[in-house]
Amino acid sequence: MYVEIKRQQAKGNAHERACKYWAPGILASMRAEGRQPPDVIPCWWVFTNGIANDGDYRQAIRHWFRGYEGHVLLWENISDHDTLIRHFDRHIRPLLG
Repeated sequence: MYVEIKRQQAKGNAHERACKYWAPGILASMRAEGRQPPDVIPCWWVFTNGIANDGDYRQAIRHWFRGYEGHVLLWENISDHDTLIRHFDRHIRPLLG
């Protein structure tokens, strides 16, 4: 499983850069390296700071990753570690076998 933390203020293109992992060749390489079946998305994106708290970015991220919500966490309050752990346990840990 590949984890990417996207931390930026409420400006920039971190969410756009996360989309590079949806390229077919990159997905195939990550699945092969991680020995994951073709139906598994081997990525987990955690968005923090301003990007996780800005309404426009939140809306874009939710729209772009619709159907794969388990692979995206908008971690608004980074001092709330329970949110991060719950999301991981519920959505990511089961993919690790």
